[in-house]
Amino acid sequence: MAWQSLVKTDVRLAQVLGVSPPAVRDAARRRKMVREVDGRWDVLRVAPQWRQTTRPRLQRGQAREFRPWLDPCIPLASSVWDELVRRADAAGAEWKRR
Repeated sequence: MAWQSLVKTDVRLAQVLGVSPPAVRDAARRRKMVREVDGRWDVLRVAPQWRQTTRPRLQRGQAREFRPWLDPCIPLASSVWDELVRRADAAGAEWKRR
């Protein structure tokens, strides 16, 4: 059974992904990533959507940190997922089984 890591706001999702809140809003507006039916973001579902629809080199500005969970050139190895999960926990994500 799959898990969900749910955050309520664009700001929290941006914090987890390491992007700006306007970048999250823009991606949602362009339907590059989709909210859950209840309006929350599932971090574990959104990260792969971001990887598939966004080119890292075309993102505005310079990232302050290395974000392997967003770079489609880097495999989603367990260590990458572990860091994404740690960030979701730090942002107060609610964990739930699908």
